[in-house]
Order: sequence, then C-alpha cells, then structure tokens
Amino acid sequence: MARVVLYMAMSLDGFITGPDDDKENPAGRDGMRLMEWLGPGPTAGEFRPDSAESRIVFDECMATGAVITGRRTGDFAGYWGGDHHDGVPIFVPAHRAPADNPHPRVHYVTEGIAACVAQAKEAAGDRDVMMHGAYTAQECLKAGLLGPDLAGAEDPAPAVRGEARMSGPLRLYMSMSLDGFITGPDDRKGQGLGHNGGRLFNWLDDRMSAGPSGQIFREAMATGAVIAGRRTFELADRWHGDHHDGATIHILTHRVDDGGELSGNTTFHSDVAACAAQARAAAGDRAVLVHGAGAAQSLLRAGELDELEIHLVPVLLGAGRRLFGSTESAHIELELVRRLEARDVTHLRYRVAK
Repeated sequence: MARVVLYMAMSLDGFITGPDDDKENPAGRDGMRLMEWLGPGPTAGEFRPDSAESRIVFDECMATGAVITGRRTGDFAGYWGGDHHDGVPIFVPAHRAPADNPHPRVHYVTEGIAACVAQAKEAAGDRDVMMHGAYTAQECLKAGLLGPDLAGAEDPAPAVRGEARMSGPLRLYMSMSLDGFITGPDDRKGQGLGHNGGRLFNWLDDRMSAGPSGQIFREAMATGAVIAGRRTFELADRWHGDHHDGATIHILTHRVDDGGELSGNTTFHSDVAACAAQARAAAGDRAVLVHGAGAAQSLLRAGELDELEIHLVPVLLGAGRRLFGSTESAHIELELVRRLEARDVTHLRYRVAK
C-alpha cells in the first residue's frame, strides 16, 4: 500500500524558505541554500545530486507515483508546468477549484485532506506519494494521514548563518525536537523542561553505555568550563553550585547583582566576549560546554560559538521554546563534521563557519 512521504529540505533552525518568499522568489531570500544538495542539474530545470547518498534519496523521490502539494506551494512553483516528474498526477487540497485549470494532470480536491490523500494513494498504486508544502503536511499529520515514515532529503541542511585557537572550542550541547524545540510549552521553575519536554532527554538513559550516547555524555562531562544563560541557570537550580567535576560556571546576564549567594566557581558576566574569554582561559585546552538558547544566540551573534552538538530527537513537540528564535537573524553557515546514530537520537556536530 502506498505511503504518503513528506520530502522537505530544512535548515537546522527549522526554516524551509528564506524570508520574503513569494511567487517571483519561491525559496525566499537565500532560500536556495537549502536546495544545493540537489546539484546544478545536467540541463536547465533538471537536477542530479553529486553525492551518492543524496542520489539515493533523489531517486526515491522520482520513483513516487503521485504528488500532493498545498495550493500556495503549487501556485509558487507554477505547478511545475503541469508535470512534476514522469507525468504523475498532482493533487491539490483546496477550498475551491479554479475556474481555469490549464494542467490536465493537476487535480483540485475540495472534499478535504482525507479525500485528497485517498485519491493520491489510489493513483500511485503500490508506489509512494510525495508530499510538498508545510501547511499541507501539518494538516496530514493532524489527521493521522502522513506516514508511516517522514523522509528528509538528507541531513538537516547546515545553515543557520577562522582562525585556529589554542584553547578548546565553545561547544553548544542541546537536545532538540525535529521541529526545533528544546523544551515543551510552559517551561518554568519546577518544570524546567516544560510539558512533555522530558521526551527530548530519553537518550540519556544510555549515557553510561559504550555506544554513541555514552560517548557524547562522556565528552560533555570532560569539558573544562560551562557557559549558560541566566534563565537556564535559575531553572536548573544553579546546578547546586557544581555542574560537573567543579568546572567553572560562567553566566551571561543583563544584571550582575544577585540576591542569593553564588558558589565559588560561578561568575556573572554582562559582556559576551569577556565571558567567552574567561571561560576559554578556565577550560585550558578542553572544550567549553554551552547551555541555553539565549546564551547560544548571543555567542553566535558575537562570533564566539565554535561548534554545535545537536541531539536531534525524532519527535514533533509542536510548541515550546525554540533553540533559534522566530525573529530574523544573520545567515550563518555550518559544516557537519560528525554524525552519530544512537537509540532514539541522532547526534550531529556542526562547526560554525567564520
């Protein structure tokens, strides 16, 4: 039986286009960066990835027997001239069909998303159905019609947007859902991970193992200093004065005054560069562990963050606190330098291009 499979290129911070996407510029500003894995194509309008791994996924896409696309995605793409690939039919869930449809292979389905999926599956026969478009994918997910697998084009596109250092790197360690959340909703004192946010840390059940998750945990515990934001620090009850092995703790905050007593290894900083410098000096040749979305964003903007170790968990939380905010920020390129598959998580290490 045919599966409905979403194929989508996405940046590490969860964007599928750049800003200002419209009919003249469907990918948005700088959005074509997400499509570079497809390669230039042998002729105009055609693609063929350079890497063997990407070609496998590309060929799977091109072997699908039908396409479902949202109305906006289809309009922006000009419905691919009426032929997405190999003459397969294209199904568009719509509130109403247009008065004029110049493409005989494009079918507008006004009876709802379930009817659209049913028609596409019937047309595809024993082949999969390719899905395009964020809104349509969300509607299918809510209706339980997408699956059983979610497929991506390849590793999350390493785009969020130097000189060698004698000290160890500043490295963010962060568990994140596929939709970019690092906590569930309503994260607060006494519920630091938010509602259902603990799901992002199930992989820590294997932290003492000899496998990849155990390796990542041991690397984190071997770091020589910690940088965190004030909110993360307080929600974690200040790690009771010792994050691990007496490593110094450097807290980025807008206010350095404090009503409580700090442990001897903890200092407050209002200057990002000074905080990074002191943490590097304290860590020596070891890495500095970075915690928290606010601290990570501040260090990135200041050009101080060297690496990101993302523990990507196969779940869509749907709401919560994002690692990278929704406000527009600088375009930062990342280089994937390591990928470790483990039970219930993929550990992805990126180097920040400087």
